[in-house]
Amino acid sequence: SSGINAEYLMQDGMVARLTEYADSALTQPVKSMEWFKHRVDKLETRETDLVTNKVTETFGAGRQRALREHIYYSNQTGSEATRIMNFDASARTDGLKMREETPAKLTEHYCDRDDCLTKRLVNYTKRVKKFGPAEGNEKPVNQVTEFYSRDPSIPADDDIAELTFLLNEEKIFIKHHLQDQRIIASTHEYLKPQQSEDKGQVQITTDMVSSFQVERQAKTPKLMHIYQTITNLMKKEERCIENARLSEQEVRDVLEQRTQEELTTELSVSIYDTARNDTAKKKKVPTATLR
Repeated sequence: SSGINAEYLMQDGMVARLTEYADSALTQPVKSMEWFKHRVDKLETRETDLVTNKVTETFGAGRQRALREHIYYSNQTGSEATRIMNFDASARTDGLKMREETPAKLTEHYCDRDDCLTKRLVNYTKRVKKFGPAEGNEKPVNQVTEFYSRDPSIPADDDIAELTFLLNEEKIFIKHHLQDQRIIASTHEYLKPQQSEDKGQVQITTDMVSSFQVERQAKTPKLMHIYQTITNLMKKEERCIENARLSEQEVRDVLEQRTQEELTTELSVSIYDTARNDTAKKKKVPTATLR
């Protein structure tokens, strides 16, 4: 079945709806498609799978955070929900084009970034349920992996392709890009140092790094180089976790905003539509009478 409405007739801006049924008697609806116009929140379409509860919303250009598509399940809520958000990467300063969230993972895809980051994958561990009020909503991070595209200005053996932080194992793993005419890439694995109890300093030793070098003539790194590398990687690990938390917060902000938008739907009116635009009516200049 279908229905078509005149623009501005419906308060939520819906101009058409199409419902698909599984039977000829029209008693088993399986899919609903809705079209909207003139919404301030830029919502254009909403497709609902009435069997799986999957909802796909699309938005026009110009929306806050450059959100263009939101895919979620109406029967799932909170941190245990599965959702996908697609963005207009060209309208974002971070180049984010897709974010997928599941109870166990957070995956983000990027493009056209100066640091060559293309993907970030955050793995969570299952939270232990406790009695009493919950302290914070953050899911415990188990592993973070970042993927980078090739930077031709850097030798392949120095150009990071994958950077993995194994938080529970206190390890950091680096896989470099492939050199020309090579089938195996160089790798490095670093053990995070433990702080000494007396001085609060970290102890660095050569056995804290294990490497596979494609080039046989590659030199063994000196202790100072290992120290600087591990220190920089530990700082980067902190930034990665911070970025993951910021992504989680942005998801919460988008969901809260969408809830408010659906509760108080607003429609935009062109300044030239004097019949509907109150501002235009107030600014309208009366026509002078000729004498």
